[in-house]
Amino acid sequence: MADEIETHGPEDVYSRNLAQGVFALQTCEDCRATVFPPKLWCSACESERLSWAPCSGEGVVYSCTTVRATEKGQRPYNVSLIELDVGVRMMSTIVGILPDDVRIGARVTARVEASDGAGRVVFDPIQTEEA
Repeated sequence: MADEIETHGPEDVYSRNLAQGVFALQTCEDCRATVFPPKLWCSACESERLSWAPCSGEGVVYSCTTVRATEKGQRPYNVSLIELDVGVRMMSTIVGILPDDVRIGARVTARVEASDGAGRVVFDPIQTEEA
């Protein structure tokens, strides 16, 4: 994939992976840090030796808010900042539950919604057994 990165910028590679239903993030080959958003160099050690690898997408809700309807017929939705277990944060939305039910600290897992040649990462809550 190194040739692909030289031909296409990292944001393009990320978007094309999502369009194919793959959630992949960059990993630094020198310090092993995960890099997000996609970049030309590692945020931790400034190495340019980055490779792409599929990401499990598991993490926790770090912050969240509910966006209320601004137009007639629009439903409320949540915007959440997810801290992935691989050490980076990304903005997205939690699906499968009501926006007001999203809680900070809740475990979530990513999946790609792909349609019309594009993809986006959304998160599903991970059901935990309560004691």
